[in-house]
Amino acid sequence: MKLTQTLKMLVTGMVCLSLSACSFFASSGRQMVRIEADNPGWTIWVDGREVGQNGTASVELERTMSHSVAATCDDKKVTAVVDTGLSTAGCLDILGGCLWLVPFIGLASDGAWKLYPDVISLEVDKYSN
Repeated sequence: MKLTQTLKMLVTGMVCLSLSACSFFASSGRQMVRIEADNPGWTIWVDGREVGQNGTASVELERTMSHSVAATCDDKKVTAVVDTGLSTAGCLDILGGCLWLVPFIGLASDGAWKLYPDVISLEVDKYSN
C-alpha cells in the first residue's frame, strides 16, 4: 500500500513539474531569423556585425535578447529591431504554474522566449538612387 502511494505522489509530481516547466523541453536558446531587403545591392548587419550581402541573410540569434538589424548601401541606412516575447511554451508554463500552484521555473529557460518577427522585410528602395 505504501509503495502505491509513493508511486502516485511521484507521478503527480512529475506531471506537475512537466506542466509548469515545458519550456525546458522546447528547442535551444537560438532561433533562425530571415532578413530581406527589397533592393539586392544592400548589405545586411545584425548587432553591428555583417551577416549578408545582396539584400538577404539568415542568421541564428539568441532568443533572450533584442537585436538590431540594419541594411546599408553607400551612406544610406535602414534599421529595424527584432524583439523578444513570450513563446507558446512560456504561455503554457504560466498556465501550468497557475493551475498546479508550482513555481514558474520554465520561464527561466530559453525555450520560454521567442524572437518577433522571425522574418524582417526592410523597404530600402525609397532610399536608393
